[in-house]
Amino acid sequence: MVSHQERASSFGQVAETYDRYRPEIPREVAYWFGAREGLKVLDVAAGTGLSTRTFEALGCNVTAIEPDSAMLEVLKRRSPGSIGINGAAESLDIDDATIDLEVLCSAWHWVDVPSSTSEAARVLKDGGTLGICWNGFDQRVDWVARYAELRDSTSVTDDLGDRLGHSPLAVVLPETAPFSEPEICTIDWVWRRSLDELAMQLTTYSGVIVGGVERSEAVQLRARELLVDRVEEDGLITIPMAARCWKATRLPRT
Repeated sequence: MVSHQERASSFGQVAETYDRYRPEIPREVAYWFGAREGLKVLDVAAGTGLSTRTFEALGCNVTAIEPDSAMLEVLKRRSPGSIGINGAAESLDIDDATIDLEVLCSAWHWVDVPSSTSEAARVLKDGGTLGICWNGFDQRVDWVARYAELRDSTSVTDDLGDRLGHSPLAVVLPETAPFSEPEICTIDWVWRRSLDELAMQLTTYSGVIVGGVERSEAVQLRARELLVDRVEEDGLITIPMAARCWKATRLPRT
């Protein structure tokens, strides 16, 4: 049985592939979190910088925190306008009350919630924002759900509300955390990629990575079989996506 920690630390094995085939977050997500020119953003568990680059392109001053050295190396190369630091959500090498927005994109399920919340409260300015999102496939669409199922060892649920994957409703901070009541939303968007790209994309998920070459090849084969009829005249597939977003405000210090 592969542990949660082994899966969490597996992504560095495929850092280049991850950066090439995973989607960046849409600008609409960054805007919903309050992105604007000059905003001091802390992108935590930033991976290869897929969210870092979105905020950077909007003129934000971004510091990216990533615990995996291989992922961080790609981030620094791809996001030269941002500061990349090796570190984790649970222990941030950032001064108190200096950050306008801390974001964790497709990463909250990997962190220790109490210590990560405490660190966010420490580094955020009064009135600053803690933003959490999961950016992925819109599994409310049947064929998308069956595509996404290939990366997991689970069956497609009949409950459309559960098909989106990790839910902002599941983000529960400690009772004493100095944050406002949260806001949540789902931002729908579409991603256009080739059949080859979508097959390779599935190999960047922890459940496939830890399964080794045999599982990776099997997943790619099944993806091609499933998606071949979805290829459009220009050779691309339009896949519905959903960014599930959560944010709360850092309450004033007393």
